[in-house]
Amino acid sequence: MKQRTPPDRQPAILPRPFALNFFRNAIRFFYINPRVKRKLDCDRKKLPPQFVLLCNHPSGLDNLYAVDWLLPEHKLNFISNRYYFFKTALGRMLRKVGCIPKSLFTGDIESVKNCLRIAKAGGNIGIMADVRLSMYGQTEDVPDTTARFLKKLGLPVVVMHFDGSYMTKPKWAKDIRKGMILANCYELFDSASLAAATDEEVTSKMREALYYDDFEWIKKHPEITFKSKKMAEGLENILYKCPHCGKEFCLKSKKDRFFCTSCGYEVRLNPRYTFLPQRGFPLYFENLRDWFKAQKAEIALAITDSDFCLSSPVLLKKRSKDGKTFLREAGRGTCTLSHGGLVYEGSADGENLRLEFKSSELYALSYLTGKGFQHFSGTDYFCFMPDEPLLSIKFYIAAELLGKMHGAKG
Repeated sequence: MKQRTPPDRQPAILPRPFALNFFRNAIRFFYINPRVKRKLDCDRKKLPPQFVLLCNHPSGLDNLYAVDWLLPEHKLNFISNRYYFFKTALGRMLRKVGCIPKSLFTGDIESVKNCLRIAKAGGNIGIMADVRLSMYGQTEDVPDTTARFLKKLGLPVVVMHFDGSYMTKPKWAKDIRKGMILANCYELFDSASLAAATDEEVTSKMREALYYDDFEWIKKHPEITFKSKKMAEGLENILYKCPHCGKEFCLKSKKDRFFCTSCGYEVRLNPRYTFLPQRGFPLYFENLRDWFKAQKAEIALAITDSDFCLSSPVLLKKRSKDGKTFLREAGRGTCTLSHGGLVYEGSADGENLRLEFKSSELYALSYLTGKGFQHFSGTDYFCFMPDEPLLSIKFYIAAELLGKMHGAKG
């Protein structure tokens, strides 16, 4: 029996109308919470007939909002994480609605060819330009390689900028919060101005247009709040070090409480994402952005040591073979991250395996919230799940900083 080509290895196609309408209705039913008010400032009729859409990426729902807002005038082929195509049924649907699979944080010639194919066929391409979800509600980075890609496509560039999206559904959170999302959409470059601009000029203008900081934004909107019965739940997946006693992986959350099981330190997270001190403890950080960036600064200092090393026993998972699930257990081993790069030594599918990804080629790792981290090498996929799952966030932070130090490109 002839083996079928997986959905992510098939040529990308323009969105199928029936599939797209079904998908849009599913988005509205499952993901667009009526408790979230959304406002888009955009004259759709003034947008060019064909374009590349660049979005900032505060939340995992941003591309769904963009698709819903721009239909029916403008259909989008969004570049999507190849991981979501691993489950065959989902991958087939994503292909029919126009999604283009991309291996994150690595060169992917197949994805580039698909984008060129769609552009030639008259389609609009959607890109979450900062690639990954922000951990702390502020732009982390927009790769400078994006400018060359835009110039290669040669299409007008349209921006959709979200504010409040992070606070509606942060990466670490367990639910969608009642709140407000404000967005605006406009043309950033026409084809002529894009062709005339240098890569540096395109990158600068693009980064300026996409920059966001929800913590500064909410200060300008005292009328906006975000409400949830699980306001702080999941924070331990990104905030791992207690600022009072200094111990790691002892922080827990319940409802709006965030507390240390070692020393008893406690804060509450209010509907404007500000921490409130409890039981006489001092307030070390006003918000989670500042707390996270303090952790990041600590790791940045640690990697100045040439002997820096982060190591953990891990469970290795790889792409499922039958496509009925996303992943399968493939082996066990040890992951080590240092200036030399990320190394896995252990087993895979009953054989010994050594993987090595150099820091100069490791732009970033993808974080599986509170579970592990993942990396693509071409279309090959590896997921590493440490025995202490929360150690994954340290691997995530350190890999990004080491990549920048050693000149890795996104």
